[in-house]
Amino acid sequence: MKRMPKKVLASVSLFALIASSCSPNPRRDLNADERVADMMWLTSKIEANYAPLNYKEEIHGFDYEVMKDQYLELAKKDQTNEQFYLLMHKFVAELKDGHVSASLSRSELSGRSKFAFLGFVGHRHGDNFLVKNFAPTFSSSGLYPVKKNDEIVEFNGMSMKEAVDKYIKPYRNVGNEQANYTILMSKLFIRTSLSMPMPESESVKLKVKRGSKTFEVEVPWIIEDYAKFAKRQKEAVAQIAQSKGIDVKEEENKAQMLAQLAGVHPYVTNGFVKRALKSLNGKNSLDVNDLLQKVSKLDPTTTFEFQKPSALGEDFEFYNTFINVLEGKTQAKGPIESLKEERYVPANIYPVPAAKTYPAYVSIKEKDGKRSAVGYIRINTFSPEADEAVVIKEFKETLKFFRDFGLEGVKNVVVDLIDNGGGSLRLGLKMAALLSSKPIQMPGLQYMLNDSWMDQFQKSSTSHMNDAARVLSEKPYNEMLEMFQNGERLSNNYSAHTLYPYALVPNDDMVAFDKAFDFQIAVVTNEMCASMCDIFSSILDENDIAVFIGEQTMGAGGNVVNHFVAPNSGMKVSLTESLVVSSSGEYLENNGVKPDIQMEVNKFKKTKYQEVIKAGFDVLE
Repeated sequence: MKRMPKKVLASVSLFALIASSCSPNPRRDLNADERVADMMWLTSKIEANYAPLNYKEEIHGFDYEVMKDQYLELAKKDQTNEQFYLLMHKFVAELKDGHVSASLSRSELSGRSKFAFLGFVGHRHGDNFLVKNFAPTFSSSGLYPVKKNDEIVEFNGMSMKEAVDKYIKPYRNVGNEQANYTILMSKLFIRTSLSMPMPESESVKLKVKRGSKTFEVEVPWIIEDYAKFAKRQKEAVAQIAQSKGIDVKEEENKAQMLAQLAGVHPYVTNGFVKRALKSLNGKNSLDVNDLLQKVSKLDPTTTFEFQKPSALGEDFEFYNTFINVLEGKTQAKGPIESLKEERYVPANIYPVPAAKTYPAYVSIKEKDGKRSAVGYIRINTFSPEADEAVVIKEFKETLKFFRDFGLEGVKNVVVDLIDNGGGSLRLGLKMAALLSSKPIQMPGLQYMLNDSWMDQFQKSSTSHMNDAARVLSEKPYNEMLEMFQNGERLSNNYSAHTLYPYALVPNDDMVAFDKAFDFQIAVVTNEMCASMCDIFSSILDENDIAVFIGEQTMGAGGNVVNHFVAPNSGMKVSLTESLVVSSSGEYLENNGVKPDIQMEVNKFKKTKYQEVIKAGFDVLE
């Protein structure tokens, strides 16, 4: 009998994995017993896996057991499926956690959920909402009163922030006020009944600012079946693809498979899917073997990453990415050219040749007849497409370029962490260590005593080739095992070095002729710096390595793991399963890192954050 080729086996394995848990939204309304069963499933997952539970009770002033009983009683009341979905979302939002979210995969069948939108998409701009584009399926004629680059100032007579607080925040709350407004403002204009309430009226009154003029308009809500909307979205994507000469079926299959993979694997984040899809740009087919190899390397330490919700609903994040990929099918751009699309870049710069993953340059400034050099590096993620070894090599070469620049070297460096959602714990810790010529203090971590972390420490205690590293891993695992058997929820506080013995080392390139060459660093950041970005920032702050400019970081201090699925509704929940602890004993969760110089960073997206980046340059003078 012929053996099945490995590639086919891999394809079968992946499709079997995906098919095994794709549950459409139920057709009929769930009965009381089914709703209670799903609410019990949700609470059991939280109790068994959510690390900050007791901490959240303390800082937010609720009694979890009382709250659970209240929601179980609410689940018993007569309600539609969509009302029950909102109840579950509301329960999760009570935890006020950037990593914690609930989501439902959209059914391909009609009659299961609804979609409401006004036809345009955009983002927060200060206190307002900036219109950037119209949906592919929406015809924006000259008669429509809202135009691209308009600012929406009011929503039904309320400020944009007041509207977010009233309509959206009860169902999604990341625990950081500014981050809530940044993430959730777009959801005022595009809603799915799987996660948000549908509009209460047929139209909405908006106050619009266009240049120096401000005026009021009333526009109708477009409300339709979610499956029908998805079909029209798919057709619009196909038209874009056809106009660019791209095989729409092949590209669509890639996007759909990756989107579905995020719905079945505990360590696949939205960020992983977006990076995987981007890496397929220009390739004729999906290399399933390569994808499975990438997935096999995922573990809890790779998921210190904020899963930003899509403006179009969770699964439309991937269609949105797909469209971006199609529109980006142009000649490849270099790091600096790509950087200029999103960031202000001064005119007189020297790009760092080695900086491929994280664009970097040296800017020359002249003041009072004197010239000075300032370095800049943008770190947009801690889970880049390139392998860790490549990224670390590039990062070290970038810092070395700064050190050796000109006659005296670059002493001042701006590190741009704006919108960095986190990623790999190990990569982020290694990069933080490389910013110093001497050993620095690493944060502590407390781990949820559950399968994810217990399995990870058990593997570490047996897989190290180095005996010393193996022994260092065995000790915490044995302690955790004993605590687990005694019914404890959280581990002791272990240094990050415990996870990576001997791997977090200072930068020996920062020492020359027995003299340290450490940089003066300014970090520009905002409320969307989350998870590993929170941790990276806290390390620089705790060790007095940097001054911070911008907004307080999100305070999503831990890793996120996906849990599947509620037996009747098919809901998935993502939970924080560790806590990061500072040297003072304070949790990073819901605290983040506070800036030394505060700036409302979200006001400067139009100028590609020129004012914020310049403030970083200026503070180092």
